[in-house]
Amino acid sequence: MKIKKLSTLIIACYASFLMVLPGAAQVSNLFNKREKFTYRGTVRDSLVDFPISQTLVSIKNTRVSTVTDEQGKFSILTNLGPEIILLFNKSGYLEKPYLVDSANTVKVFLLVENGLEQPDLFTPAKKQDHHLTSPVTVEKIEYNDLQSSPSFTFFQSLGHLKGVDLATTGLQMQSINYQGLGGATNPRFMYLIDGMDNQIPGEGFTMGNITGISELEIQTAELVAGPSSILYGANAYNGLLSVKSKSPFDYKGLSGLVKYGVNHIEGVDGTEAAPIYEFGLRYATAFKDLVALKIGYSRFSGTDWQGSDISNARPGSEGQGTRDTEPGYDGVNVYGDESSSVFPFGLSGSDQLVTRTGYNEKDLVEYDVDSEKFDFALHTKITNGVEAIIQLHHGEGNTLFYGNNRSVIQDLEMDKFKFEVKGNHFFLRSYTVTHTYGRNYDALLLGRELNLSVKGNTSWFKDYGSLFNTPPLDQNTHNQARLFADGFGLNESGFSLPRTQPDDPNFEIIKNNIIDQNGPGFSPPILVQLENDTKLTHNEVFYDFKHLLGFVGIQIGVMNRKYELNQLTTLLNNVLNLDDYNEGAVYGQVYKDLFYDKLKISVSFRQHDNGIFGSDFFPGANAVYSLPGNHHFRLSYRTGFRNPTLQEMFISKDIGPGSLQGGLLDLTTVTIPQQGNPNGLPVTITGNTIFLKNVNNFGIAVDREVGQGIAPDSAVNNNTDILLDGIVLPGDLRPLEIEKIERFEIGYKSIINGEWFFDFAFHQSLIKNFIGQVGLVRPITTLPPAVDITAAADLVRDQRTRQDFFYYQNANNTVTSRGLVGELQHLFYSGLFFGGNASWSSIDMPDDELVEVPLNTPEFKANVWLGHRRLFKKVGFKAILHWQESYEWTGALVKGPVPGFTTIDAQVSYPLPFYNSVIKIGATNLFNQKHTDIYGGANIGAIYYVSILIDELFTDDFNLF
Repeated sequence: MKIKKLSTLIIACYASFLMVLPGAAQVSNLFNKREKFTYRGTVRDSLVDFPISQTLVSIKNTRVSTVTDEQGKFSILTNLGPEIILLFNKSGYLEKPYLVDSANTVKVFLLVENGLEQPDLFTPAKKQDHHLTSPVTVEKIEYNDLQSSPSFTFFQSLGHLKGVDLATTGLQMQSINYQGLGGATNPRFMYLIDGMDNQIPGEGFTMGNITGISELEIQTAELVAGPSSILYGANAYNGLLSVKSKSPFDYKGLSGLVKYGVNHIEGVDGTEAAPIYEFGLRYATAFKDLVALKIGYSRFSGTDWQGSDISNARPGSEGQGTRDTEPGYDGVNVYGDESSSVFPFGLSGSDQLVTRTGYNEKDLVEYDVDSEKFDFALHTKITNGVEAIIQLHHGEGNTLFYGNNRSVIQDLEMDKFKFEVKGNHFFLRSYTVTHTYGRNYDALLLGRELNLSVKGNTSWFKDYGSLFNTPPLDQNTHNQARLFADGFGLNESGFSLPRTQPDDPNFEIIKNNIIDQNGPGFSPPILVQLENDTKLTHNEVFYDFKHLLGFVGIQIGVMNRKYELNQLTTLLNNVLNLDDYNEGAVYGQVYKDLFYDKLKISVSFRQHDNGIFGSDFFPGANAVYSLPGNHHFRLSYRTGFRNPTLQEMFISKDIGPGSLQGGLLDLTTVTIPQQGNPNGLPVTITGNTIFLKNVNNFGIAVDREVGQGIAPDSAVNNNTDILLDGIVLPGDLRPLEIEKIERFEIGYKSIINGEWFFDFAFHQSLIKNFIGQVGLVRPITTLPPAVDITAAADLVRDQRTRQDFFYYQNANNTVTSRGLVGELQHLFYSGLFFGGNASWSSIDMPDDELVEVPLNTPEFKANVWLGHRRLFKKVGFKAILHWQESYEWTGALVKGPVPGFTTIDAQVSYPLPFYNSVIKIGATNLFNQKHTDIYGGANIGAIYYVSILIDELFTDDFNLF
């Protein structure tokens, strides 16, 4: 942690606190002259009649509040009275107002709420409609819901919400997708913390919750399904997660959380049981309800899940053979075996593809992961309804990351600093997000460079061929040739050097030297490390005019965002020479209740201007009609958009199988570094390259005919038309444009007899300009493929005689996605509850589309849960079963099957009789069913854990006088 930077900010905030204390004391003295009233009471559950602790009790239209203790008791001292309205709020219960006309003791009973509230779309000036009349699909999690969740972390609990896909690539790395259109990283989903974007500015997506919010700080988390770009901007494309932290005015005192768990139980990948720790502290206090501050710290550490899939990922040979049986083997989680060549007279009588020997992931990456989070906030009331906030959040950690390749992220740091003034009808917000990488590296490039540090590809394949030269050939011949090339063949200097083995005492030294030297095999070096240092500044003003107009609601907002591109050369090629670029918008909504509030309608818009891509207009409209008996029908039309990320625009990086290029770079010529050529080799794209999709289809067709007994040369000649059809022509590649979506949703919600809750919705989305990757192959020949396709056909199957490029491009066709989600919950009078949700998803894409448009979600998946809030009046429990079917995963560079699986998460909790404490014992993936969420991702097993929460001790306000 950067202590100096944090110390400076804390001192500044604390100085501000001290400056306002004298004025606060003067105002306090005025209040102290008024008569004081004390209101006491208890809060209990209306169904099972047990006390409800941690209920927020507040005086209406003020910030005066307290929380109930373990016996459900509360006490409020105030100058207001003798007649006031108390508001009682507790997660899972309906809010209850209670008129108190004297300072007597009161008893309040709360009713269980069988649903979720409307999303906080216009924080803090949202329209307070009940959740049943929300015009969109929304899920809400509150702090107390997290205490009953069987999940080990906050992000894991999101995977139980309907329609949500959680792509887990590590203990701290989960990418949220809503009914598909996502990946191991998802720039189409926005994660806000107190209105601040948690994305890494230079990447355009969020790295899970590694630099996010501590569980102790969460008050509510709302997930809005589908486009929210009109209100929130570009990344809120197919979903939004908005997390609100606890105010120090409302949640005071000292809170602590300790979790201890263990994973890697009976690991099939050779691992042993490993501990997982999580620790958190939070303290908040207020002075005379005028100034409040909070400070928090949390730490997480553990041993990450391993990527242990060693099945064959070679296109056309997926899942077939191993390194011992398949010369062209390219393992999913094996790195360095991507380099290939073709040898004649293979096992089947055809040309045989041969790859270099790779390294398993566990030999290249470090699985020890950890993170730290620090929070500080100072809240000051300017008037009774207006509050000023200074807020700091610092997060840092080490983790495994799955982007274009599997990467190790060390010393990642992110800082967020916000100043905000908000009232009942407006907010003014300004914040910055800064991000830096530390020592990080790409595991695939590291595996390749380990091979090249001993022997170049030319020498290795030459040595392999020296033993592979006399037919008839068998698998033993291949194995002997590999042993010779790995261990005894000569390198470029004529020396015999054995391949560096993981059990070599110097293996770690060699590996670290390559990481630090950034790849000795090329000149200029192909960089193994990832470097990125960026900054985002966001300013926004919002106002709701409903209180002025009365008959109709009008909300208007204005925002500006600036990206500072302090990029280093390992990721971006800033061809536009931008030091920064800006985007701005004007957005708003008009809403009205009609027919005695039975019909609620709203129309919204956003006029958005991007400094690179120009200006666009995005409309939206919603309607909710309510019938007697709690039947509510909703219809919405929403539009969204996504700006290309900085990487999609400007990246220029070797990623092993090829060179990844941004869609705003030169689309006619690319310069690729070559051995012995420090200036690189310029390559003309148009006419000299063939789409990778055609090259793969060509190879599959040739192998199929050879397997049918056709001579190899004839099989090649029979299928050259596939290559000719794939030659890149002028206009086939074009500069990137903004990605756009239109979503139509129809839904129904209802509560029947106060016990049954229903929520169903169908949606269809039309996606234009979907941003994906297009692969190109250039056969290294003197004549273009269009002139000599036969020579090209011989060259494109050998990595030594071809070059691969991957360009970010927009899809040419409109893509249609559809989905259906449903949820059913039931609450028994005894407190027992059960429920379930399910979803169906599909996508339609024309066959001639060159850009891969991944759905990346099972067609069908479901969750079922059972629990009791207080079994035997003390013990609570909850169990959740998650099932999903198998599906095909399409990543940036890999494509393959993800098997279906079923897991059960469960927990039991018990309130301890001291210090507002709760102990919880639980397990995620209770029966240790090993599975992966994505192709090539981590092999996920069980976590067994125990946690102790001590909540809100020493809640008395701070008093200097």
